[in-house]
Amino acid sequence: MRFLIISCFLLVTGLRFVTCEEEDDGSFADDLYVRVYRRCWSDCVEKAAPLEDPFVSMMQAKFDLDRHKSFCRAYNGTRSCAVGCLSHEDHDVYLRPFFRRNILNEFVCHKHYNDIHEFLPCYLRSRTFETTFQSCGKFVFEDEVRANRETCSSLRCVTQTLPGLVRQKCVADDNEQFGGAAAALFEKMLGAFLRQRIPFRILLVVSISSAFNKDSIEDCSRVFSEHAKELFEKITQEQKIRQNYEKLVEEEQFDPRDELKKSKVRIEKYLRLRAQFAYKAKVSLESRGIRNASDAEVNDPSSKEFIRFMSAKQGNDGTTIYENNHLGRRTRVNETRIFNLTQNANFYTLATSSIASAVHVPTPLYDRNADLLRKIDWSNVDAVYRTNREEIRDLAFQMFCSESGYMRFYPAASWFWDNEEEHLDLFDCRNTEWYINAATNSKNVLIMLDMSGSMLGQRYEVAKQTTEAILETLSHNDYFNIMPFSKSPYFLDECNGENGLLQATMRNKKALRQKMNNISSEGKADYEKALPQAFSTLLNLKGSYSLHTREEMALMATNGSAAAAHHTVHVMLPEHVLTASQEYIDSITKGGSGGRAACESVIMLITDGAPNAYSAIFELYNKNKRVRVFTFLVGDEAIDFNEVREMACQNRGYMVHVANMADVDEKVQHYIRRMSRAVGKHNKEISEEDALWTGVYRERLYLPRPEVFAEPVPITNQSFAVMNKMAARRKIRLHKSEARGRMFVTTVSFPVVVNESFMGVAAVNIPLTEVNQKAHPSNIGAKSYFFMLDQNGFVMSHPQLRPIDLDTKQHKQNYNNMDILELEVSQTQQVRKMVIDCDNSDIQQLDVIFATEILNRVYPQTNSYYAECIDQANFVLGLAVAKGDDYRLVSKNKKYDFKKVTMDWIADKQWRIHPHWRYCLLNDTDTNVSKEEAFTVYVEQMAKTGAVPLLCQPRQHLVEKALVDLEATSSLVDLWDTQFQFMKDSLVHLVFFGTPSGVIRYYNLTLDDYDYIDPYWSIFDHIGSILSIEHVQESYNHFITDLNRKTSDDRYYRRAVRMKDTILFDVSANSKIWYKSELQNTGYGLNENLTMLGQMFKAVHMQNAILGVAGFEFAYDFVVDTMSEHGCAPTDGRRWCVLLDEHGYVFYSNWPEISYEKYLANEGKHINQFFGRINRIAQRTMALLVENKFYTKLMYTDHQSSCKIIKTVVTSASRNTPFNLLRSFVMNVINVALNFFYNFGLLSSTKEYAEAYTASFHEGNDGYPCSKTSPFYFSNKDGRNRPQSTWLVASHRSERPCKKNSKCSVKMEASFVEHTNLVMVWITQDKVSENCYEESHCPLEDPSEVPFGFEENPHMSGECDEAPPKERASKSSEMCYSIDDDNGTVPCSFALSKTTWLLPLAALSFLLL
Repeated sequence: MRFLIISCFLLVTGLRFVTCEEEDDGSFADDLYVRVYRRCWSDCVEKAAPLEDPFVSMMQAKFDLDRHKSFCRAYNGTRSCAVGCLSHEDHDVYLRPFFRRNILNEFVCHKHYNDIHEFLPCYLRSRTFETTFQSCGKFVFEDEVRANRETCSSLRCVTQTLPGLVRQKCVADDNEQFGGAAAALFEKMLGAFLRQRIPFRILLVVSISSAFNKDSIEDCSRVFSEHAKELFEKITQEQKIRQNYEKLVEEEQFDPRDELKKSKVRIEKYLRLRAQFAYKAKVSLESRGIRNASDAEVNDPSSKEFIRFMSAKQGNDGTTIYENNHLGRRTRVNETRIFNLTQNANFYTLATSSIASAVHVPTPLYDRNADLLRKIDWSNVDAVYRTNREEIRDLAFQMFCSESGYMRFYPAASWFWDNEEEHLDLFDCRNTEWYINAATNSKNVLIMLDMSGSMLGQRYEVAKQTTEAILETLSHNDYFNIMPFSKSPYFLDECNGENGLLQATMRNKKALRQKMNNISSEGKADYEKALPQAFSTLLNLKGSYSLHTREEMALMATNGSAAAAHHTVHVMLPEHVLTASQEYIDSITKGGSGGRAACESVIMLITDGAPNAYSAIFELYNKNKRVRVFTFLVGDEAIDFNEVREMACQNRGYMVHVANMADVDEKVQHYIRRMSRAVGKHNKEISEEDALWTGVYRERLYLPRPEVFAEPVPITNQSFAVMNKMAARRKIRLHKSEARGRMFVTTVSFPVVVNESFMGVAAVNIPLTEVNQKAHPSNIGAKSYFFMLDQNGFVMSHPQLRPIDLDTKQHKQNYNNMDILELEVSQTQQVRKMVIDCDNSDIQQLDVIFATEILNRVYPQTNSYYAECIDQANFVLGLAVAKGDDYRLVSKNKKYDFKKVTMDWIADKQWRIHPHWRYCLLNDTDTNVSKEEAFTVYVEQMAKTGAVPLLCQPRQHLVEKALVDLEATSSLVDLWDTQFQFMKDSLVHLVFFGTPSGVIRYYNLTLDDYDYIDPYWSIFDHIGSILSIEHVQESYNHFITDLNRKTSDDRYYRRAVRMKDTILFDVSANSKIWYKSELQNTGYGLNENLTMLGQMFKAVHMQNAILGVAGFEFAYDFVVDTMSEHGCAPTDGRRWCVLLDEHGYVFYSNWPEISYEKYLANEGKHINQFFGRINRIAQRTMALLVENKFYTKLMYTDHQSSCKIIKTVVTSASRNTPFNLLRSFVMNVINVALNFFYNFGLLSSTKEYAEAYTASFHEGNDGYPCSKTSPFYFSNKDGRNRPQSTWLVASHRSERPCKKNSKCSVKMEASFVEHTNLVMVWITQDKVSENCYEESHCPLEDPSEVPFGFEENPHMSGECDEAPPKERASKSSEMCYSIDDDNGTVPCSFALSKTTWLLPLAALSFLLL
């Protein structure tokens, strides 16, 4: 019977009635709005035909030939009125509402007028029709059609009886052909009538409900599966989609190696061009001379030599000049130019200005310092920047960072403050990786931290800050460790064995910095023990050594110890004798055993003084000065200058005095300047091919700026329109800024050198989203993916890389130093080596687990790996091809014919393209243009010229794919539109189809009983509050245009392609719609204002190649109604019925207390929860589902997680002896005097002191990177050993899961819902069973039989985490500049600027020591 009823009611497709404001975007011109509503729907409908039902009148013999004529005359007059009120080009879109309202009238009076007129006498020949119609279909006269068996019987009577009766009556003249035609027409008319009169959802549910045994879970799951398939096919038009594509494309099996090589070539060309632009800036800068103007002239507004610059922080060239005298007078110089910032489509709608480059000066620097101004003026190469931008439209930021600290960037953009309200700015371009890489050789750095008893209080705080500042200047090309020393030295990281050094990733730097909080000062700093240890580590010396006092040596000689015999070489030190093996001494002589990844070795000594210069140690270990030594004398009272200075000056280093916290950042930069001399001397060796590339990092220039609101305004009853506009604009703004918020880049840089003096670094950054599009996912299978590694083997891009913390919206500490095997989650190192070496000779396969972005779902798949090395950039491009996924679609015409492009493909405007992909380039002046609007312009050009526009040529391959998808899907909206009534009856309000090219076609309709903005919101509830986004009226979040605009990058798409031939059901927690009637109850019988939304979606294939993902969204009440007819109505009865998805999350539960409102507030029961955590019965049932092979257990480790720090407080007492108090008093007097002289201009300073703060070490400092593991449970519907029985306990026995409640007895059954991702589970309590679901009587077991949830891995977060082996040296080690000619003839120290006449005060402090 079910097939009969479905076939009957699918004969005639329906159209929906919708007002103009319900169309896609609600974007009607005012005049059209007036014409449609006032003229068409008001004037024309007043002339409408009598409100009688022609079909019912016909059955009652009241509809004769004359009445047919007059009825249709009136209707056609109304129809002509509606047609005439609109222009011809508007008919297809704006006449639909009229025709949707008049389905049956169209049938009787327009499409089949002559046929009806011919057969009407036959239809009216007997009163039998009326009698049969009324007896069978009495329900059609009722106001409300109920879904029950009586209705079902009536429907069967009507559909089976009336057409046959017509055939009998219409062959009265023995004309069988006439009777057959009359019966066929009558059957169509009957179908049209019933489609208009009765909700299809009721027909379908009623028909299904009477066709199976509701007490059989197999029958229920089978019927539900058939229903889902029919529903999905009819709504999405899956077969028609496939047919449309078969006309245009064909399947192709591609060679992964060939595709990878093509992508490699595209990326190399793209990167090479950006490197050329950075090199052009370098050449231009090096050809310029610094202006010859005096300090007074550059700061005199009346002088022609006065220097202005466009400030990034101010947005103009105005400035304030502070006169360097005791009056402290300041002069404000008004601006002459300002940045008129406008949204720039080529910068992801970031507001930019091209009138000039912007200059950023770090907070500690005085921006009117004369030397600084002359360098800023020298670096103005805007003409070069503009030329580069004109040549390449999608060129990103061009930058120059000076060794003086300022940064110039083009185009200009508003500055991103670390704290907008306080205008806190912590940025210094000299700490960026692109600057450090170009300014210095790569480094092996050992930070020696003096922890003697005098390093207390403020001194230690300055020492920690200095350490942070040094670490800030280390990039991934560098290696480091921290060695505190007092009585004896030790490493903060002891996990690297003989290697002793860690790669300078932010993860490692933060970990060691955190350990500094747990050490304390004590005793004397023993340099004679610390320095040999430092050199042994840096030089990687072989052999052994030991230190002894002279007394110990004498005793050892007397006793003839083995140690003395083995260590044959003795070196006399002031307090010790160093004894070493010959192998150790030979290793020193040969320069160590090598094996280091970096070019130079560096000791950074942080101390408050040294008693000796230890020349003997340096003479032994560093005679040829292979190791640089930089010394940082910390503390206001520090006085041991000579010894610390000598250590640095005699070892190609530099010494600075860091007096206080405000001194730190600028003083640390001196070591960079010193090391950059080697770069300056070898500048002539640097060519365009020697570009330096960074790893991935988050570029602050792209980050979304905070929303700026006008002065606080209270809400009034006139604020409604303003609030609606605010909500709409905010949604648009969030969409536009989303890409920038996740903008990660790599930067190419070159050092800039003038007369062998290092001046800074010229650079161009490249958004990774642009690079990724050169290896586009649409070129490969849907489950396969490209990935990239940087020169250190860290992942730059990968679909499983999750660099942003979803809670804090900040980047994770380890976002740019993840190893490939930490993402692929495999147990073998072979793949890593193959990828790093770009070796495709032996293809490696891995069984991996692919996780969704929010880590709530995982999918097993088998990948084959391929890799290619990117020339010059030294990156690796990888390709992981899933098993059986090496198929794609190609056009049947090898060369795309742009002459066939037509605007009809995009006329319905119900399509979107990927918001983060570039299809065609734009002009910078194309502001406030959406992706779709821009693409429409280019499609129009193609339609007119028959050729690809110039700005589309760089992305022509993607454009062609998008055009194919637009053509193939151009008829879908009309097809979906024919199903509008069916959709409405099924509570479906959105259908969509997303493709690999990023094109999404969708269709909206409005459900009659629902509102799409909160109807219960009232502005009067908010009057008096301050106008803000929190108070605006809530509205529906569109599944496509608001939540899922990125097709292949969206979670629903990634899920669908990993479950081929499977319809997936899901429930959304991010959107809702509201009931119009306050009296309407939810499907669960609760009186709530709103309903949840569910989705069904499925990957559509042409044989093995993906076409896209089709799906639709519906009101969740439809699920409840459907399951109610499957014996699973919401009830407190004894059968608990649930539908579980592929990971054991609850899609449906008949638990009676389920609240939509609570679910949407994240407080709900059951829905979208892991079944095994709901209660003890569910826990035991889930365990049996796993045991019976309905689910397979998987273990997934997340190496990108964060764990909370357990803070430890360490205190240390200071030694406040009378002598120390007196010494501290004298030093304070000296500093007070110095501050006095500074403040009154008697001593010059170019620096405004502020409290130092190192951003990288204090953002998100409440956690640390760690690994966490969770079990997951994956549906075994396509796997081996599928269960053969629905019973979860053998022999249909009952189970007693509750240890505290022996009366609880349940039977458990399960069945796959075939062709879907669902498992139907029934839990039935025995008649005498009690309190099974009471937590007090039946608590969850702990530990659980089905554990679920991420927990930190104890073995992976201890003191010595095993890091992946570094099997490939970074490129920086291949570009080492010799330091042999860096002979130290230039100054090698910078102490606090105390003039010689203050030396007596210093001498006093010496006398007191």
